[in-house]
Amino acid sequence: MYQLFSGNLQVSAMCHAIACCILFMLGGHVCTQPTSQDNRTHGGTDRERRTKVQLRKLFWLCYTFDNVLALRTGQPPCIDDQHCDLTLPSGYADMLYSEGDFDAAPSTTLCLFPGDLRLSIIKSRTCKLLYSSQAQKLSMQNSCGSPASLTASWRGGVRRYRSSTV
Repeated sequence: MYQLFSGNLQVSAMCHAIACCILFMLGGHVCTQPTSQDNRTHGGTDRERRTKVQLRKLFWLCYTFDNVLALRTGQPPCIDDQHCDLTLPSGYADMLYSEGDFDAAPSTTLCLFPGDLRLSIIKSRTCKLLYSSQAQKLSMQNSCGSPASLTASWRGGVRRYRSSTV
């Protein structure tokens, strides 16, 4: 992240690619949300649960920065959406906008994410629409939805949470 914010895009891209490979090897791209019942029946420990949760948080950080790097450099992203489980953390939108304030997230589990994860998913689709070789053959309107319609649906979800908390 330091290299990205310092403007060293090449170094940032290389470090990020290594981090993504390690994250995939550790299984962070797959969402497993064990319950306390699963831990008791399968002999899981609190340490294993916390490790899985931390890997998932690291996945979302890598996913977010992957899209930022791809959009800034025009290079393909390291993380392909089809190889990942993009299930948001449970209760994500409720926790994010529970106070009606977009800047203050009440939970420390959400404070580490730089922005809305749903917007990161939209960025990923936008990157695919702009830079893929298939997108160059198709018009933007004929592919999986224009960035404007994707952003409009995201805004609608934010307004729904904002109006319900006000």
